[in-house]
Formats: sequence, structure tokens, C-alpha cells
Amino acid sequence: MSNEKKLILLLILVCANAFMAQAQQPNEPTLEPGQRTLLNQFEAGNETEYQLGAGDHINLDVAGRPELTGAHLLGPDGKITLPFAGEISLNGLTREDAAQAISKSLAPYYQNLSITVSVTDYLSNKVTVLGSVEHPGSVQFEGTPTLLDAVSRAGYVGITGAPKTLPEVAVIYRGDNQSVTVKLAEMMANGDTQANLRLRKNDVVYIPAPRQRFVSVMGAVQHPGAISLDAGDSLGLILSEAGGPTMEASKTKMLLMDATTGRQRQVSLEDVMNTSRSRELHLHAGDIVYVPRSRMAKVGYVLEQFNPVFAAAGISGFIVR
Repeated sequence: MSNEKKLILLLILVCANAFMAQAQQPNEPTLEPGQRTLLNQFEAGNETEYQLGAGDHINLDVAGRPELTGAHLLGPDGKITLPFAGEISLNGLTREDAAQAISKSLAPYYQNLSITVSVTDYLSNKVTVLGSVEHPGSVQFEGTPTLLDAVSRAGYVGITGAPKTLPEVAVIYRGDNQSVTVKLAEMMANGDTQANLRLRKNDVVYIPAPRQRFVSVMGAVQHPGAISLDAGDSLGLILSEAGGPTMEASKTKMLLMDATTGRQRQVSLEDVMNTSRSRELHLHAGDIVYVPRSRMAKVGYVLEQFNPVFAAAGISGFIVR
């Protein structure tokens, strides 16, 4: 067998193995009901030291080296640029770790550096609070953000003319496939400390208006998050309010989770597109609609990595369907 044929066979076997590995795994993490039992798993760790991130303003104090001392802004990739060393990634590092990373990068050019890193603006450590609040948008923290602090800073609107109270419910979104519902007022009334859940950077907290009905649309949609639910709203209309599925969305199924029972059911895209059938798929306030990504979209990524090699081998017509 020629070397070219061996290469082609090897590449086909690699892609086949990748496809089988994807087929043996679920497309996406399975959604679970946002009940109190999930709060421990959802809560962020109690980090005692701040971790640097994109947008943070820092100051370097390098003893005896004025050319290295000064202010820096961490770019979108979490990097800064220094003379000689070039780009240095500080994303996710503590101040001490950042000082060590900088010292290591400069070691070929400077010896025995004494570096102190301080943070002047904590711009990466933020969560977003939306919904029935006085100041919707980003809330910045110097330490670990918490749910009560985020709600307090954003200012809960509540009912006009009534005393300011805590919202009945807060929904926390993490990425496009994780969410948890916190019964905030009830937990605080019972002295439950889990009401002050520790959050993570870039979490989104949604505070519904009093008596507002909404569902959460997550997964492969253009705008994941909370969507108001009105009487008679069909599943298709709710998906359109979320901007519709992305190009990577599964074309055959989606998941509905009943907030009252925690039960999940799978529906087909055909059901959603059928107006009469879609209206029969009743949604309840607090339900979660989850659009998984297509398995083929994932396998397609693997194939893309080999595409230049396939083309060079003269088999660019090889397609997996």
C-alpha cells in the first residue's frame, strides 16, 4: 500500500473515531430543575484572592526599573505588552502569580526583579443584573460577587407604593446552558444563608417584575435568557422572541422542562413549526426551553481541522452526512 493511501486511511479512521465518540455522548449537558438542592453545585467557589481578567487596570511597580514601572490595561485576551518580553497573559492570575509570570517573561533580559502588581480598576469582575431593577446593567465587584449584593446594588423596583422588599425570585444564568432559580424572599425569611449565593464572573441575574410570567430560553439560540410569557404564546413565538435558533442548533429536537414538576420532555422541530401543534405545547411560568446543538456541528469541527490535509491528499470530495 502506498504512503498516500495509508495517510488517507489513517485520516478516515481518525474522523470515524471522532464521530463515534460524539455519538456515545449527549449533545449537551442535561438540564436539571433549578431547585434548592442544586444551589450547592451551582455556587461558585469562595476565592479569597482576586483573579485578573480582561479590562482590568493594573499598575506595575518594578524596583529600580522605571522603564518597566507604570499602568497597564489588560486587553480582551487578558494580555499586557512589555518591552523586550512582548505579550504576557495575566488572565485568571492573582496579583502574586501575575508578578511571577511577568518576572519569568523578563528573566532573559533582567535579573533579580522585584515586582509588585496592584489593581486600580476592577473592570473584569462583574455580573449583569436585568429585569425589574432600577439600574440594569453590569455590577462590578472587588471580591467574590454575591446574589444579595448584586440585587442590592442594582436596586429592586418592587411594587409601586409598597415598601421595598426582596424579589420573590431571582434567576441566575451561567453561559447558555446553566441556570438556577433562587426563591430569594422565602429563603431569607427562613434564615437560609444560601440566599446569598456566591456568583461567578459574567453571570447574568434576572429579576422578574412582581407577578410577571416568564420562561427561560437557553442553548443554541441567538439571545438566551428570560422571555416574557403571555397567554396564548406558542413555543414557536417564544423561540422567535429569543432571536431564533443558531446555525449550530439541532434541527430535530429541543427539550422542555416543566418548572412545577421538574420533568423534561422532548419535542421535535416539526411540532414547533406546526402552528396548531405548537399551541398545544403549553408552557408554564418558570419553564425552561433548551435548544441543543447538533451533533454533526461538533463532528464538523473535527473534520474542518483535517480539511486542508484532505484537500492536499486529493480527497476533498469526502463528506460525512
